[in-house]
Amino acid sequence: MKKKTKRKIKRILIAVAILFGIVIVTKPWILKEAMIYVEYLMRGGNGGGGVSSRNVDGIDVSHHNGWINWGKVAENPNIQFVYVKATQGYGYRDPLFSRNLREARNAGLNVGVYHFFTSKKSGAQQFSHFKSTVGRNIGNIIPMVDVEYGGGIDGMSATEVQRELTSFCELIKAEYGRKPIIYTSGGIYNKMLGGKFDSYYIWISRYGRRPNLKGNGKYNIWQFSRKGTISGIEGNVDLNRLENGMTVDKLKL
Repeated sequence: MKKKTKRKIKRILIAVAILFGIVIVTKPWILKEAMIYVEYLMRGGNGGGGVSSRNVDGIDVSHHNGWINWGKVAENPNIQFVYVKATQGYGYRDPLFSRNLREARNAGLNVGVYHFFTSKKSGAQQFSHFKSTVGRNIGNIIPMVDVEYGGGIDGMSATEVQRELTSFCELIKAEYGRKPIIYTSGGIYNKMLGGKFDSYYIWISRYGRRPNLKGNGKYNIWQFSRKGTISGIEGNVDLNRLENGMTVDKLKL
């Protein structure tokens, strides 16, 4: 091989390596997405099978649910809505956000996106991250904000949660024209949110029995299981029901 050819190949390899490094630094979710797809192919690439859970109206997913076969999910007549994770805190983007949103919409499903709220940054900063990530591409139902412990609001007082969450929600309304639905547990709602967010649509997670909210608040969606099965999704998935007169039309933008 001639020296000029070797030098040319070397320059190309260096350029590719630099480009790959830039992509990994600026868009790390791309590598994670590729890794999830490889794992999916290694397991057979069929998106899971089996009998789907019954009495379910909707699901919520993130990259933890793996590479989803949205065509199979859409074949389930019970699935009226889907929420896909977009962001968390200030700097995290779910690696499968773009794919999940795009493919779920292409399959004809009603889709919304959600942000996992944390104590790391202010509500305004978290909104800025959410907006810069999703832009106007938020699906056709209102956004959801996930308020829970376990990397979320740990260490925050009720006053702090109320202040920062209000800021986030008001910015969502100003940008997208609708208030977000708030996902949380019954315990957090009763301790921190009740009375302050009663005018919002509320999504409560409680397994084994129905939620019991104090005051005037009522829940509109009930996450009744985190161990459901849906054809098209490998492993367990969160299952949700519309409650207290809630309909998908009320969620639509």
